[in-house]
Amino acid sequence: LLELFQSALMSTSKLKRIDSFGDFGQKLALEICGGKSEIESQLIVRKFEERGFLSDDPRLRPIINAIAKSATMSRGELAQLIPNNLEMFKKLFSSKLAIPQFQDFKQTIKRIFQDIKEGACEGNVASYIPQIAKADPNAFGVSICTVDGQQLHLGDYTDEFTVQSCAKVINYGISLQAHGASIVHHYVGKEPSGVEFNAITLDRNKLPHNPCTNAGAIMICSLIGRDTSEVDPNESKHEDSYHCVSPSKRASGMLSAQLSSFVVDRFELVQQVWNKLFAGHKIGFNTAVYLSEKGTGHRNYAIGHFMMEQEPGFPWRSDLPGVMDFYFQCCSMEVTTQKLSYAAATLANGGVNPLTGEYVFDPQTVRDCLCVMFMCGMYDYSGEFAFKVGIPSKSGVSGAIMSVVPNVMGMATFSPPLDTTGNSVRGVQFLTTISNSFSFHHFDCVRSEKLDPTQSCVHYDYRNRKPCVAPSNSANMSHVASDVSSGELDKDDIITDNKSQLNTFRILSYCAAGDLAALKRVHLAGHDLQVIDYDARSPLHIAASFGHLHIVRYLHEEVLLDVDIHSLRDRWNGTPVDDAKREGHTHIVQYFKSQNVNTPK
Repeated sequence: LLELFQSALMSTSKLKRIDSFGDFGQKLALEICGGKSEIESQLIVRKFEERGFLSDDPRLRPIINAIAKSATMSRGELAQLIPNNLEMFKKLFSSKLAIPQFQDFKQTIKRIFQDIKEGACEGNVASYIPQIAKADPNAFGVSICTVDGQQLHLGDYTDEFTVQSCAKVINYGISLQAHGASIVHHYVGKEPSGVEFNAITLDRNKLPHNPCTNAGAIMICSLIGRDTSEVDPNESKHEDSYHCVSPSKRASGMLSAQLSSFVVDRFELVQQVWNKLFAGHKIGFNTAVYLSEKGTGHRNYAIGHFMMEQEPGFPWRSDLPGVMDFYFQCCSMEVTTQKLSYAAATLANGGVNPLTGEYVFDPQTVRDCLCVMFMCGMYDYSGEFAFKVGIPSKSGVSGAIMSVVPNVMGMATFSPPLDTTGNSVRGVQFLTTISNSFSFHHFDCVRSEKLDPTQSCVHYDYRNRKPCVAPSNSANMSHVASDVSSGELDKDDIITDNKSQLNTFRILSYCAAGDLAALKRVHLAGHDLQVIDYDARSPLHIAASFGHLHIVRYLHEEVLLDVDIHSLRDRWNGTPVDDAKREGHTHIVQYFKSQNVNTPK
């Protein structure tokens, strides 16, 4: 157990290697408890929530169950809990999360959400499916889940709605996973169509243009649940009671008993995949919408019959009525934005569910899905959306949009009013604003002026006296320190020389930016926070001059326990109290007074 523990510990270089199993648990528990002998149980939950990890995260279940036994937990009890839940406790201090400064990111998203919610919405709810026409036009929900499992849910995120065309991407992934791209694309193309999503038309090869058109989605449904030997065009087929000999007779291939079993197994397969994507949450089914679509889907039936008469047409032994029923069933499954964000996050995470670690899709399958989403996922608006927003997305007529920022996060929005191209008005507004605010566009250059929330690096603009997020990994920080770049600043490697220029700069930058979590990471890694810059200014000087009371409190009460604050003087003989007074931070001055720290006359 000790060897496994040390191996896991060495894989995270932010935590200094500690040979003693008990010492590590005690040290991390001491940091979490803030130096006290015990901590409120709910405070532990809040610490996880501050970093974006919610209490319904399945990875937190053992921790939640343990702390639920009493209102408080001793430091010793916490130290015993840490080793078995090491990965989650490391996330409290890791700078390598998908969104390191999650609270700042959260506030920006909330502001964007509120602005759009309060603004005008000129779209109309889809009326050609009677049950969907009854949706509340004022409903608006947004959910985000990162590849680390950080979550943010706003508005009507628990409202259930049918997945509609968002199912096309998942069905495409299921077919790719089962048969491979070469077989799947023998039956369906991969080009943007340039026509309406429900057009009765095929490409020059007599194939549906792509899996996101209705024709393509119906064709994909005919591949799911089938043995590869049955759909492989290179496999020889024999004329018997199960197989058809011409396109016009393919609908009558299977015996009724076999067909009934196949239909059940096929739909159950799709449900199981959705349940894996939802981290164990069950996908629902709206029978009313299914019957409504089945009873009014004449155009979709026409598309199916049109493809029946083509070559290659449907795979061997395809039952068209069964395929159409299955297509309507897939569109009628019920989801929420919370659940749909988990599915999007799984695609962002290369096919592995970030909340459960369960493997759902191959990376190659995910790549192909994201390509189709990027090129074809937003109906007739796909090209302009790719140009303006640049985030792989798939929309549905229920008002849902599922979006993926690869290697960062998945997003889901829900708002029933649609624009003239069939996309959610509020959903498109939200994603457009997100893309304009953050460097999430697929082709944002490395020197984009947008904020990159995936970077934990913060540099300080001393000229304008304010902390700034580094615009990119490669951004040059020569104006701050001639030999320090933002990429170097955020390296995981532990710096053995506690007095190095880089380490001093990092500590002082975190104090200037008010980044307590980052400061704690450095301290936990074993670095001495009692450093000074070339002007003899200490971390406490910096924190006091910029009004960061939480940093001042942490340094004074947990780091500088045996240090006389009056002895901390810069080259102008100023103390941290002097800095707080000069900058007008009366709350810092009052804190020092409450601690009996005053500048001597």
